[in-house]
Amino acid sequence: MAWHIAKSQVPFVCEGQLFVTLEEEPNQRLIRIEIDPFTQQIQFVPIRDDVNGIINGIGYRITDNLIYGINPLSRNQNGHYLERLDATGNLELLKELNLNDDFGYFAGDVTPDGNFLILIGVDIKNRTFSDFVKVDLRTSNYPVQISKMNASYNIFDIAFDPLTGQLYAYESIQGNLMILDPDDGGVIQQIKTNSIVDEIAGLFFDAFGQLYGYGGTTQNNTLLKINKTSGQITKLISGPAVNNADATACPFTIEMIKTVTPEITVPCREVEYTFSIANGSGEVQTALIFEDKLPADFIIKEIIRNPYIGEVFINAQNNQITIENMAIPPGVDSIKILVDVGASVNGVYKNQAILKNLAVELGTFRVSDNPKTLEKNDSTMIEIIGSPVPDTLDVYHHLCLGESIVLDGTIYGDRYLWSTGSTAPTLQINTEGVYTLLGERDCDKNIIRYQVISDYISVDLPQEPISIRLGDRYFAQPVFVNSQEFFTTRWQVDDTTEVQCIHCLNTNIRPLTHDIFKLIVSNAAGCVDSALIQFRIDRTRRVYLPNVFTPNDDGSNDYFFAQSPDEGVIHKMLIFNRWGDLVYDAKGTALLNHPKTGWDGSLNGRPLDPSVYTYLFEIEYLDGVRDIISGDITLLR
Repeated sequence: MAWHIAKSQVPFVCEGQLFVTLEEEPNQRLIRIEIDPFTQQIQFVPIRDDVNGIINGIGYRITDNLIYGINPLSRNQNGHYLERLDATGNLELLKELNLNDDFGYFAGDVTPDGNFLILIGVDIKNRTFSDFVKVDLRTSNYPVQISKMNASYNIFDIAFDPLTGQLYAYESIQGNLMILDPDDGGVIQQIKTNSIVDEIAGLFFDAFGQLYGYGGTTQNNTLLKINKTSGQITKLISGPAVNNADATACPFTIEMIKTVTPEITVPCREVEYTFSIANGSGEVQTALIFEDKLPADFIIKEIIRNPYIGEVFINAQNNQITIENMAIPPGVDSIKILVDVGASVNGVYKNQAILKNLAVELGTFRVSDNPKTLEKNDSTMIEIIGSPVPDTLDVYHHLCLGESIVLDGTIYGDRYLWSTGSTAPTLQINTEGVYTLLGERDCDKNIIRYQVISDYISVDLPQEPISIRLGDRYFAQPVFVNSQEFFTTRWQVDDTTEVQCIHCLNTNIRPLTHDIFKLIVSNAAGCVDSALIQFRIDRTRRVYLPNVFTPNDDGSNDYFFAQSPDEGVIHKMLIFNRWGDLVYDAKGTALLNHPKTGWDGSLNGRPLDPSVYTYLFEIEYLDGVRDIISGDITLLR
């Protein structure tokens, strides 16, 4: 950003401070509000007690690090003057502004880009409406634009959110938090507050976009925190009363807060440190250096989150993490690290992180703040109490009948003591029960309860071979017991064997080429059992071919065909006469036990004479075996 600083004035350093101007006779005071680290009370730190003039409606301008404002009332018909205040309390009058002498201008702030001073004027006499004033700070002419607001609002201060650019105001009559259009003062939104104060004399933001105020009921003496979304106002701490005062802060800077979770722990436990960084400057801040040196015995285990990249260095010897060449964009984000507090003795441990290499105008460095306290830039605390508490873990194992398992405790420490008295890292067991392990590593202790539960699964099939003819089906009904509700089943069979349901206990089996099969069952506990079933397959080929047939269409014995109780396929059916001539060829159409696919005693539709003929059949059975059958057939008419 460009810095335009008047030669006659000394700029402030923007570090998130809260400045207040107090009109006290005969002069006005410029103070800085701080929280006393010992009393935890608000204290006014004087910057100048004799500001030569009256200034109100103030706002911090980031482009030159000076405070701009206006004398709120026209006194002795002298008009309203634009004024500028520096870090020493030196007040410089810039220009008389053409504003209404009947109006009071108490609310003011400078836009986040530094271009305009925004003022709200109230018609003091008639209370009919309010003026919304934009003073252009970019030229020495300081031109003014005035818009009429739609009502008379009792607003004593306004403030710009450094992160969103939204303009907020507190309206005392209705007790509403208002969001205003920064161009013309139009009301964008009104948020009802809990109205615990009558007036807020000063409204201001921090770099995290959190809204605060200084106000009260009978007198303005309370620091307030205001929820921008809900309108909830919370009283933080009381301090000196201020009247005829205005406040402004410089949120256009870098701020860092540090928290730890949990805040109370025992030795040898992991905690998470979070470093939340707010950049309200509106620009990317580059080449920054982050450092955090943790208390002794604390061990940095892991960087959980680092959105700023940079070059990370972890020094294990002095428990320090350093990130160099960071680039922090506008907005809020956080670094998170996982830390083991080690064998630290009981007590409260404090430390702060530091962010270095900031621009001179931002203060060159920033230390972390503990958001749990009102004091600014104080250390984050963690308390370590008691002795290490063992982690207790229940581990369940299933022990299948007749087997043994090994309980492995190696991940729970490097020293071991089992309930059996063993000091080995593992324990082999073959009976159910509860086996306890105390595992230790440094001061970290773990108690592991291994709860071993017996499980079983069993399946049996007939021991004797099952006699069955080739092609017949057998319905298998195994004897089955299981300790679990769920189980899986699979029959191991060859491709030629037909199984009605391969994943069912009870099923039909049709063995063809093999005669021994396996059934495997398993349950959810991992227990497995199996059983074999053997078949004695009768593969006798039973084919009947008559030696005489009478194809005279009397419905009896009219066809010569192959008959069998077995299944099979006829590949060839050839008939020859006494001279060896082929008189019939079924050409693959003949079937077992199908008369009309046989020979009807004709040749090309002409009945042949009675005689003795020879035949040749090639039959393939279910098991793939082929037979050649030949013989004589006598045809009679």
